[in-house]
Amino acid sequence: MVTGRLQENVTTGVKSSVPHDVYVDLCRFFLKKIVLSSVLKRSRRRCCSEISSSTEETKITNWDSLPEDVQHNIWAALPLRQVFQFRSISKSFLDIFKRRGFLQSRLQRSRSEGNFSPMVFFIDPRSGWHWLGLDLNANEWKRLPSLSFLATPDANLFKEFSVAGSGGLLCVNVSKQPGVEQIIVCNPLTRDMRKLQPMNFPRQPVLMTLLLDKDTNNYKVIVAGSATIGSEELSRKTEVYDSITGEWKVAGDVPGPEYALNEFQTGAVSEGVLYCVGFISTGDTITHGLLAYHVKTEKWIHNWECTLPRLPCCQHVASNTTQLFESEGSIFVYWEQEHSRTVVHFCAAKLEISALSPSQPTMWSVVVSESRVGSRGLLVYPEYLGIGHGHGKVCIFNTLELTGSVYTIGEGISAPPPSPLEPIPTSLLRLGGSTTDLSKSSIVKDVGVEETASGANGKPLFFPLNALTFTFEPSFHTPVL
Repeated sequence: MVTGRLQENVTTGVKSSVPHDVYVDLCRFFLKKIVLSSVLKRSRRRCCSEISSSTEETKITNWDSLPEDVQHNIWAALPLRQVFQFRSISKSFLDIFKRRGFLQSRLQRSRSEGNFSPMVFFIDPRSGWHWLGLDLNANEWKRLPSLSFLATPDANLFKEFSVAGSGGLLCVNVSKQPGVEQIIVCNPLTRDMRKLQPMNFPRQPVLMTLLLDKDTNNYKVIVAGSATIGSEELSRKTEVYDSITGEWKVAGDVPGPEYALNEFQTGAVSEGVLYCVGFISTGDTITHGLLAYHVKTEKWIHNWECTLPRLPCCQHVASNTTQLFESEGSIFVYWEQEHSRTVVHFCAAKLEISALSPSQPTMWSVVVSESRVGSRGLLVYPEYLGIGHGHGKVCIFNTLELTGSVYTIGEGISAPPPSPLEPIPTSLLRLGGSTTDLSKSSIVKDVGVEETASGANGKPLFFPLNALTFTFEPSFHTPVL
């Protein structure tokens, strides 16, 4: 039963602070009248049976009899998972979550819906592109909003599309044609999207970074390099899209040799500088290192040498598993090195730097250094990712087995042993009447509700061209300008 306090507020029009669970109860009660009861079957624990005034002067028995601000507060109290459920019922429901009243009510409760990393993509033949993420705030895996409104990746390909993210926005290159990009910026929660105009130098860029200003909601997309064979000139080109002007602008050329950027990546940004992995020239030698781009001046920093760290026991850097990621404003690199045919060293190191100039040497502080039996990560896609995991922690995530280890950094020899990453609950992997078992292999089989083999077509894990090293912060308050 809902308390009489809310009834009094509705009758008199007086606003007051109403407990969150009361709004949730109200929402469950009214939505039961307008959607299939099965939608709420699992979540109805405290559903109201009747809402009426104690004096019988006013009865509120249908949704339309509620004041609009109360309606918005009720919707705003829904858990994110139920927002997804109701949003998909009809277009009118989808429109509710775009109303100013709902957005203001939701903002009063929380600006962001969580911080998600790592993330897992998979494809369902019946319903398109889906993904899951680990909410670092709650240490809980959650299903993220379906990306079915975008072009669906080819289920027969191991990887496709470049995906970058910043705040609550995603930037996706959905082009299926070599040498031509088709870049879309979207908000997965609101499903607002914008197809960017063609670049000045059409191509498949190797570097694609999205930068969102959370104060103004303006954003920039930085692209550089080219994945097309025979496009040496394009391999140096850099362009910047600005949401304010709605246009691409040609920026400075990438330094170093041709095809200096040869790995699909999003890079990592700290203090206004975009870092990425590429080939650099050190005297007469070309080796793997960091390239740096100043976001404000739109210029690459020349004559700055930053080679990647190496372990004394290893002879070379395994470039196919070298990744950059940002955590709490610092830049980290994760890489793997072969020590023998059966032992692989995997490491994470923090970039220590005071200024980006030739006179200021760069240093790396190794924060994770361990070995495992086996071979290096996959040549076509890194099997392991290095990602930030909240305050003072990094995670090494296995993208195929969907397992990981969390390491505490900055405590030297007193650092505790790694802890296992929170496993993905099977209940999150249900689509329709089946369960998608993503924990066995890259090709996933359907099992029924009773978790017995059904013989349906498999659902493959889907990998973007770049490593997913960014943190996604879904928000209803980030428009696609």
